[in-house]
Amino acid sequence: MTDHLFIKKLLYRSKNRGCKETDLLLGRFAENHLAQMCWAELDQYATILDQTDADIVSWIMGHTEVPNHLRSSMMNKLLQIKL
Repeated sequence: MTDHLFIKKLLYRSKNRGCKETDLLLGRFAENHLAQMCWAELDQYATILDQTDADIVSWIMGHTEVPNHLRSSMMNKLLQIKL
């Protein structure tokens, strides 16, 4: 898959999750960061998008800890979202 196609797919998945709050949070994050990500970061972000909306919001809000297997530089960037 080409960079451009993979980025478009990740942007779509970020903006169309089914939960308005997560659509807004991840959509804005993706718009601002996807174009600058390397392949490793894109892969890490794709793995994050595989998680449930409830978990992602809980991690961003600081209500629960991110599981060890999901800790990455990309998760650190995501956790720095200004709410």
